[in-house]
Amino acid sequence: MRGHLRRAWFSLVCMAGLMATIMWAGCGSDKAASGSPTSLGPADITTILQGDAGRDFPEEFVSVAKKLAPVPVFGLRVLPAEMEVVDYWWPVVDVESPEQYQGPQVANPRIDHERTDQPEAQILLRWGNGWVVLLENFRGDVGLTSGEDVGLVAGHKAMLYRINGGLLIQWSEDGRWYGLFARTVPEEELKRLALQVEKVEY
Repeated sequence: MRGHLRRAWFSLVCMAGLMATIMWAGCGSDKAASGSPTSLGPADITTILQGDAGRDFPEEFVSVAKKLAPVPVFGLRVLPAEMEVVDYWWPVVDVESPEQYQGPQVANPRIDHERTDQPEAQILLRWGNGWVVLLENFRGDVGLTSGEDVGLVAGHKAMLYRINGGLLIQWSEDGRWYGLFARTVPEEELKRLALQVEKVEY
């Protein structure tokens, strides 16, 4: 009698396990059919942690990097909301607004080949009511102006300076100077922007 009960109990447990397996398989196939992942593998976790690290750089940054090569160029993979690369450059480092610029119309980004072995570039960005310019391989001498440490930009120590009525975050690589200069942009916003800068790859 006890042997019959044990066999009946064992059969019941097996049947319950089989039903659970069938139901789980059915749910998994529904998720696969809808395109939703059933699990996160190492590659998925890496993508989540890196955020936009795999995204291509905007065309303007890639174009400058190709024209300045082998001189490195730094840029942003993703532009913040309300930020755009404008059509025409003006000397935002020296002039307070585009209306005050009286020089010739220059395409943006602006590339200067005056130093043929060390070309420079500026990529001008409109950010809401403010302006930001990426300075690529520029003459980064700020004299005796004291700066504030803002952390690492693309692995390089960066300093914040208040010069020419604006804000400059500056760093160096292999003896070349790079920077972000801004007008009418909050300091904390500029710092956050600088920490998103990367060396342009293409």
